[in-house]
Amino acid sequence: MASSQPKKGERVALDFCARTELVEKRRWMERLIWNLLEAVGEPSPLILEANCTDGRDTEIFLKRGARIVSVCSSEKQWEFVRKRMLKGDFRLMNLEQLDLPEEEFDAVWCVDLEMTKSNSSQILSELARVLKSGGTIAFDWSEERMRTAGDFAGFLPGFVLREHESYPENLFTAGLEHIMMRKP
Repeated sequence: MASSQPKKGERVALDFCARTELVEKRRWMERLIWNLLEAVGEPSPLILEANCTDGRDTEIFLKRGARIVSVCSSEKQWEFVRKRMLKGDFRLMNLEQLDLPEEEFDAVWCVDLEMTKSNSSQILSELARVLKSGGTIAFDWSEERMRTAGDFAGFLPGFVLREHESYPENLFTAGLEHIMMRKP
């Protein structure tokens, strides 16, 4: 009976490919973060990271000199990030009702943010509320997200498109787009 497990050489190759893909994804995300910080143009901007996942983006922002507030909407996620990260301002908060002042942040980073048709309008209007006039919001979007959450343009009236770029399909979900918009 043949084993369903890959042979040692195949396991090494698969492991190498997986690690290489992670490195390439990380480089891609670092470049997007650098683009956002360049668009903001402040030496030490205040960034809101909506729905931080594992703290890796937070680390990149901190290394680039940004001040950052990272919001988690899940208590389990919040506990994980707080244990993993020694630095950073992590807060457990409902994205539909942010306990943050109006026009506080120079930029909002909301990559990999899951929304539904029932909560997308409220979440995006809260993110817009805490963003300063002239500030930049960066997020990813796809046709699939448009079906589940709606068209982002309708939720951010008056915002101006700054940058629009497709994610590489060999690294991310097909059809995923990175979008940066400026608040009027």
